[in-house]
Amino acid sequence: MKRFSSGVRVVVASAAFLTVGLGAAPIAQAALQVDVSPGSGAPPTTLGGYTMVPSPQDARPEPSTVMDAPATPTSSFSFGTDMGLQTVGSSWASSNWAGGAYAGRVYFSLGANAVTITLPSPSSAVYLYAAPNQSGPLEMEATATAQSRATVSSGPISVPENPTGDALPSGQYFGFYGTGGDTVQSITVSMVSSVVYNGLAVGDFALAGAASDDDLALSGVPSDMSVDATGPDGAPVTYAAPTAVDEDTPATASVSCSPSSGSTFAIGVTTVTCTATDADDLNSPVSQSFTVTVKGAAQQLSDLAGAVKGVGPGASLAHKVAAAEAALAKGEKRKACRSLEAFRDEVRAQAGKTIPVAEARELIADARRIEAVIGCGKVTKRH
Repeated sequence: MKRFSSGVRVVVASAAFLTVGLGAAPIAQAALQVDVSPGSGAPPTTLGGYTMVPSPQDARPEPSTVMDAPATPTSSFSFGTDMGLQTVGSSWASSNWAGGAYAGRVYFSLGANAVTITLPSPSSAVYLYAAPNQSGPLEMEATATAQSRATVSSGPISVPENPTGDALPSGQYFGFYGTGGDTVQSITVSMVSSVVYNGLAVGDFALAGAASDDDLALSGVPSDMSVDATGPDGAPVTYAAPTAVDEDTPATASVSCSPSSGSTFAIGVTTVTCTATDADDLNSPVSQSFTVTVKGAAQQLSDLAGAVKGVGPGASLAHKVAAAEAALAKGEKRKACRSLEAFRDEVRAQAGKTIPVAEARELIADARRIEAVIGCGKVTKRH
């Protein structure tokens, strides 16, 4: 009995047909292992010590012809031949798959009796279900190839594919996993006969290990900060870059921030975005931000006005700062510069008298910095 609508020619990756695990198994000697024990029953949650994560459902429309399928949210399986997208219980006529619980997308080989599925690297464990495009039990075989080029086969297995409406589940589970750090590179599923059986379907994918790693995070992201401009262009700003938090050993994540520490930040508010990237993590890249506010001359004059309240003889220093603020607000930079120069002269004269020496030095430094932001040297030269 045909298992597909003759008009459908779509290849899709199914979340329930294949499970692939990524990572390194804690076994001393590298090798691939095969497990077919679930038969036509429901898939296991772990395989070879790896936690299996179902692959995403293919969102492409039917009918379609494809040569890849979703493996994880950021990686794909690739097929060695064109595959047709089918849906269990619809365009694929079986109402039961994987213990009768799966009704998602499958990939039909469009009449070919073998298909090779290449996995994203690294893949430490993988399982899938396969079914012939014909009623009745037929023999199928799955062979996995490791990154080390070693192979392991399930051997011929009698696989049921039941008529529509049959209460029995159809399809056969094939699981492979690496040990000792070896990983699965590809799987070839084939019919075991010289007779042409009109193809087969695979699906119900899942992955485990590195490909399902989603613990990437950032630690030590700086808090929002505010600094004084040191010139018309702003100010160089340094900060401690955050670090990546990842359970991988050795750590492979990298962190970059933009603008980088040590860059000259313009006057105003700039958002710094730090990003951690790791190809092994599903949630990569991970980003967090903080802001850097660089105060211009007007803001710094306002701060200076607050700092000189009650400082020095009477309100003379406060008046000079106020005069500089008013001139700057009108765009009269020359007047602002002269007021700041007079401010410095008075502070210097009162140093050690009405103003402590250390405080006087700070006030003079503040005034000189504001003059640099205004560009007083250039202003006085032009006038």
